[in-house]
Amino acid sequence: GQGSMRMRADFLILSFSLLLIVSGDARRSDRRSSQSDGDVCKAASLFPDYEKLHLKMLKLAEHETLRSQARFVVFRICCGELGNRLLGLVSSFLLALMTDRALLIDWPQVPGFSGDAFDDLFETSHNLPSNFQSLLRRWNLPIENAQSMMKVLELNNARPEPYEHLLCSNLSKAYGDVPFIVATSNQYFVPALHFNSFYRQRIEELFGSCDAGGGDGQEGRERARKA
Repeated sequence: GQGSMRMRADFLILSFSLLLIVSGDARRSDRRSSQSDGDVCKAASLFPDYEKLHLKMLKLAEHETLRSQARFVVFRICCGELGNRLLGLVSSFLLALMTDRALLIDWPQVPGFSGDAFDDLFETSHNLPSNFQSLLRRWNLPIENAQSMMKVLELNNARPEPYEHLLCSNLSKAYGDVPFIVATSNQYFVPALHFNSFYRQRIEELFGSCDAGGGDGQEGRERARKA
């Protein structure tokens, strides 16, 4: 179908593009930055390194004896329309970048919502498969077994507790032994990661000394505190 809500794109290119747009908008709105708008965003050079990381994690996961060494963030949609889901996708991608994990997508079609299933929305990424359910089948890993290797973060408006980890914890250390961090969300939680002292410097090195959540730094921190 050619419905207005349908689009087909490589999810990695989409995620990178949206992150760069966010950083560009924030740079323009942050008048305190000493950097000029003409500076090249370092995030633009991330793709080759991320591609190597993604392939490395997939290779580890292919082998049952090495699978426990693989590290992924799995973005799992919960509810909401397509726009909200893309906000959760971009945020989960930044979480993967900050924790040196590969991003996988668990995007089934949800009855009653207009966002289509994963294969209807995204082209197969060139040499970088990302469909979580398809990869589980390829690895001959039943979902029941995979669940014992997961830490699920319910990042929605219902409970504040998961956001405390995003705001305060060294997630790489806290979940270092967990193969799959599953982020179930339709929220934009980039400001929480930017506020986290363990990741703030790296985010600012990649996206400039602007607020990764948009607006000036203080405004972004206030939004993160209220998340």
